[in-house]
Amino acid sequence: MLSLIVDETVSLDRSQELKAQIITSQDLTGLLDSVGMAIKTESEEVERQHLADLLYKLDEHPLYHERYFELSSDPADLGWFLAQFGDTDQNDAYNRLLFTWVAAILVRYDKSEEYGNMCSQIVILGEYAVPPLQDIVGSETYYASQGRGRILNAAKVLLPRLPPCPQALRSEWDVELARRRGLEQEPA
Repeated sequence: MLSLIVDETVSLDRSQELKAQIITSQDLTGLLDSVGMAIKTESEEVERQHLADLLYKLDEHPLYHERYFELSSDPADLGWFLAQFGDTDQNDAYNRLLFTWVAAILVRYDKSEEYGNMCSQIVILGEYAVPPLQDIVGSETYYASQGRGRILNAAKVLLPRLPPCPQALRSEWDVELARRRGLEQEPA
C-alpha cells in the first residue's frame, strides 16, 4: 500500500528512492518520514486520505509489533493507547482521532533511542496532537513521578509548537476517552 502511495505522488526516479527507504526502514519515524515526503499537499483532504491509508497499514510494519513496554516509562498507558488505536483503525480507518491516538502513543515511547525523532513526528500531526499532550500536562503530578518526567517534559516542549486545537476536536477526544474508559460525560 505504501508503495502505491509513493507511485501516485512522486516522480518515477524519486519513487524508487522512497520505496527503498520504506522497505529498509528500521524504525517507525524513518517510515513516517519516507511516506511524509511522498504525500502531496494539494489539498487537506488528499493529505488526510494518504495519512489515513498510512495509518491503516501501520500494523503491517514490524515495529508496530515491537515489545512496547520496554520502550516506555508508562507501559500501561502506552498499551492502552495502542489498543485504542488498533480498535479505531480496524473499525473506522478514516476516523480523524487516529492521528490523536498516534500522538498519545509516540509521546510515551520515552525510552526509545528514537524518542527525539518521534517527538518531531508529533509536531507534524499538528492540532491532532494537542489533546493528549494537554492531558499529560494536566496530570503533572502523575507524570512527574516514577520516571515519567521525560514524557511530561516532551509534552510541555511540544505544546507551544503546535497550532491551537479546535474546541470540536478537544470535545470529540474527551467524549471518546470517556466512552472507552467507561466514564459518563456529557458532550460539550
